[in-house]
Amino acid sequence: MTELALRARSAAGLRLVRRFSPVVMKANRAFWVALWVAAAGTAGSLALFVVQRNLPVDPVQVVLRLVGASFAACGLVAWRRRPDNRSGLLMTLAGFAVFLAPVLGLLDHPVARTLALWLSDLWLLFFVPLVLTLLAVGSGRGPTG
Repeated sequence: MTELALRARSAAGLRLVRRFSPVVMKANRAFWVALWVAAAGTAGSLALFVVQRNLPVDPVQVVLRLVGASFAACGLVAWRRRPDNRSGLLMTLAGFAVFLAPVLGLLDHPVARTLALWLSDLWLLFFVPLVLTLLAVGSGRGPTG
């Protein structure tokens, strides 16, 4: 191997070791716990609110919120395991964006309700790049494909 290839290989190995070092993992633990609590709390509180108020349940909205919760959970797992890949981050943002409009719709203020109507499809801004990145990976074109 050439000297340049050996340097690149050792730099990649060093990045891998740094990413999984206990110091980095412990420093980020509070961040990850806060995101998991936010995801579970938002999904659970929205479901509890609908059940307690005896509101009419739209099956499409139930499925959309379940998909949002699964996107947030799977995105957090993917983001934690591979922080250098942005797919997990996009999945997490899409999952949280699904919950934004229902949470704003629960607030009894005209501005919040208007924002809920405007931001009801915000999750698409994160979902479309996610699909585009997943379609581009492993296409077999180029030296890395």
